[in-house]
Amino acid sequence: MKYQSKISKTFIKVWEDFYINYLTMFKILEPEYKKYKENKEKRIEKERESKKFSENVDSAPLLSKEDAEKNAGLKSSNSVKERFKEQFLLELQKVDFFYKQNLNIVIMQKIKEIKDQIRHANMVNEFKMNSDTFEIAIKETYKDISLTRKFIETNMEIKNTLIKKYKKYFGLDIQVHNKKKFENNSRIIIEDDKENEEYDDNLEKEIDEYIVNKSNFGTYDETLKGLENELEQLFEENFYFKYHSKTDKILKKYLKVKTLTESQSFYLGLFMGLLIFQLGIICILAWYYDIDMDRDPDFMSVFPMFRGFFIVCLYWWMHGLNIYIWMKADISYRVIFQIDSNYSKPIQIFKRAAIFTFILLSCLLIYMIKRIYKGAFFGIFEPIPINTLPLICWGSILVYTFCPFDIWNYDGRAFLGQLAKESFGSFLLKTGFRHVFFMGQMCTFISTMRDMEYTICYYAYYDAPLWAKIEYCRKTRGVYFFIAFIPNFLRILQNIKEIHDTKKLFPKFFSIINYTLSISVALLSFLWPQHPSLHIFWLIFTFISSCGSFAWDIVIDFGFLEKGKNFPLRNKLYYKPTIIYYLIALYDFILRFFWLLTISPEVLGSLFRPETLSIILNSLEITRRACWNVLKVENKHIDISKEFKVSNDVELPFVKVNGKYVNNESNLLNIMKMNRQEKIQVEIEKVLQENKQNSRIKYMSRNLSDLKEAKGRVNIELNEYLENYRRDTGVNMGTTKNLKQLTRKY
Repeated sequence: MKYQSKISKTFIKVWEDFYINYLTMFKILEPEYKKYKENKEKRIEKERESKKFSENVDSAPLLSKEDAEKNAGLKSSNSVKERFKEQFLLELQKVDFFYKQNLNIVIMQKIKEIKDQIRHANMVNEFKMNSDTFEIAIKETYKDISLTRKFIETNMEIKNTLIKKYKKYFGLDIQVHNKKKFENNSRIIIEDDKENEEYDDNLEKEIDEYIVNKSNFGTYDETLKGLENELEQLFEENFYFKYHSKTDKILKKYLKVKTLTESQSFYLGLFMGLLIFQLGIICILAWYYDIDMDRDPDFMSVFPMFRGFFIVCLYWWMHGLNIYIWMKADISYRVIFQIDSNYSKPIQIFKRAAIFTFILLSCLLIYMIKRIYKGAFFGIFEPIPINTLPLICWGSILVYTFCPFDIWNYDGRAFLGQLAKESFGSFLLKTGFRHVFFMGQMCTFISTMRDMEYTICYYAYYDAPLWAKIEYCRKTRGVYFFIAFIPNFLRILQNIKEIHDTKKLFPKFFSIINYTLSISVALLSFLWPQHPSLHIFWLIFTFISSCGSFAWDIVIDFGFLEKGKNFPLRNKLYYKPTIIYYLIALYDFILRFFWLLTISPEVLGSLFRPETLSIILNSLEITRRACWNVLKVENKHIDISKEFKVSNDVELPFVKVNGKYVNNESNLLNIMKMNRQEKIQVEIEKVLQENKQNSRIKYMSRNLSDLKEAKGRVNIELNEYLENYRRDTGVNMGTTKNLKQLTRKY
């Protein structure tokens, strides 16, 4: 059905079960639709004849009952109409029920709670500290209202379309046209037709009467508009200090979601073409001048550093593609990962990936030029030491990641940092989907993290000769196993935490077994070169681990093998065509048996050309992870759709205990941090005051000692004066003790 396909694109996927079922309604009308198609040509011919007749006479003759029924196309039974009407009312009741629940239990409760908490925060002078939380809560509730309005409007469009088709297939549109036409020329209307019209008109009247008088969404526009105005006013009152006159635009901007425009797609494609051209030149130069990553010792020493950076860039491209696919399929990834309004759109992610890919390819091209050409080309790049080119790549991404200024996607970098901090400590506090997802990505980056460690080791021994660097940074060091151990061990701890929280042993116990097997494979691959007898055990553990990982992907992560109409897939599928699911499952099956080799470089080195195959397998693993992400997040979206959530559940800073608001645990931590900062500030001020006081005391002590010295000098001078006066005049006036008053005055 063309209309079904078109209208379903506007559905809010989480709520799709509560829309009017257009296919069910149309199926009831299907017999009349077939009759309508059969009689369409006859009806057109009749209209032509009627038009010719009306041009020749001033008034139309009265129609017999039989002719009227033929012209109007009323040949269907009343039972079809009854079934259609009953089903229509049931569908509207379903829409009404969901709207009422969503309005009263979700939206109005959220608004009330936000207003009460803002009022309490202002009373206890804690609003500013929690302003970011309140802002996101208001925006997410505003989003709820907007999507609810869209939900009702889409259902109203389906309702109007069904009534229109109902009239069309039963000939009511022709009947009404004929009625108006004949009423202008005759006051006589056939009694049977009149009864038919009254009966048929009652359907639309009954539907409209139910919507206006009996349903809750009869006045949805007025109700939701009032709630929107209430939130806009609340937002302006509390965030005018931040946005000023732009407060009315901030909430509306929050609702806009765009993927790629035509111009953005054009420039992105053009830039990707340039990058591919640049990569082609590098490959040609490397092939022509035999700069081989497996045979050229110099290039072999720097290639792992370039390879690790390449995998990071490739993952960046795949991440942007994941976001684009989720947005196109209306997957609620922002709700799943708890991303606020400061999220990156696909084009922004692609731009960053393109910039760092350009840096990588430029450094590689300069490396090739410095290895090959002399003269003019060499002169351009002569100031750049050839072995520092990989450092330029990694330095650029380090500067971008840890830049403390509010530039270069600061909010996104802050979100990633917070997510990483939470994920590495999630086994101690709380393990959520996004923490599990993050650590899963880290397992994919095991080989990349090894390349990063190699980069650090290489530049730590930068001044050493080439043979020494190769010896010091060889892949048989214990740190290589340690890098593979950490992400898998953290996933085991996360699973243990989830078992503890849910009090359910399965299916997380099987996940623990899978990650334990992965650690065992990494350990055996590390020990195998020194102990060849372990080879058979490595093969057995690799096979078991690969089978277990693939089974977990299919059953748990992808949700396949669900009994129903789409078996062996699942009942709900958001991506089209269905063959995509089978292709991803096949791709996952193939690469699951190669995935463990990517964390086993010793095995690769003994069987194949290690560097060439390693970069191929690492790249394939990134693409496998991207495909896994697509289905994993879709499956999680289906889980949360059972709760009908379309917005983030924002954890507000207060909770009610015995009717009074108190700080919840997370907010209490923030308050403790602030109090600690305030206490530190108080201590600092106290120290400063003491320093000032000590300085004043020292100043006064110094002045007092100066006064004592001055007084001593005065006494000496006065005694000398009195002695001289006595000797000259012969009058004895005593000493300074007898002249105390004079001394004080002096």
